[in-house]
Amino acid sequence: MTFLQCIKEDGEMHNTYPLTCTFEEKKYEEIIDKGTKKQDIEAVRQLLLKKYPKEEDIRMFTEYYTYFHMRGVAQFTEKSGGIKFVATREDEKWKLLHYEYKSIPCQIFSKYNFPDTFKKDCIK
Repeated sequence: MTFLQCIKEDGEMHNTYPLTCTFEEKKYEEIIDKGTKKQDIEAVRQLLLKKYPKEEDIRMFTEYYTYFHMRGVAQFTEKSGGIKFVATREDEKWKLLHYEYKSIPCQIFSKYNFPDTFKKDCIK
């Protein structure tokens, strides 16, 4: 089963199957051309490497992703549990909003208009 991304009338990107949402063809094409999930994950990984300069490498695991939002876990070594991260795209660049071992505060998701699915198990 393949999940396809499209833009609903509310402007948010969603992963849906089957395609039940409507989208403007041009708007969708522009988003696909601007970047891919793999490039976006690498951009966030580079931001984390700057925040943790003593680390040689970071393995990234995304839990939720849209063109504008990302949530996941970053693992420094195979033995470490990893940190939780949340990032958003602003002015065509990724910005880290949370990158700690602690649980993610719910207010981050509301402030930056994250889809509801990202809010799973956040701390109020």
